[in-house]
Amino acid sequence: MDAEITSDNGGSQGNRPALVPEHMANLWGQYRFQEGSRLAGFGLGGGVRYMGNFYGDNANAYRTPSVTLFDASVSYEWDRYKVSVNGSNLADKEYVSSCTGANYCYYGPGRTVIANLAYRW
Repeated sequence: MDAEITSDNGGSQGNRPALVPEHMANLWGQYRFQEGSRLAGFGLGGGVRYMGNFYGDNANAYRTPSVTLFDASVSYEWDRYKVSVNGSNLADKEYVSSCTGANYCYYGPGRTVIANLAYRW
């Protein structure tokens, strides 16, 4: 992302805005076993997210490190039901997700696992 502060009375003109990384990317793949297979109804998914480093303030006085996170999902569908388990940040990576000042940065969520049950009518 080619972001730049174009006008500022505080002397930050030309700098990158706070919390805006230069590079971000994600890749996700998902596969569901088809009818006729012994695993029909099951689905698997996995992905990776990358967020490059970003400045914590508009003065570009401090920078946070980049991070790569891995996610996955497992699901099963039958009739009109679907049950799934989704995991984020599977490696439980500790990373900075935002800052509100040089001494006030916050970590992103650790490993998170969520189960869902859905009914389609």
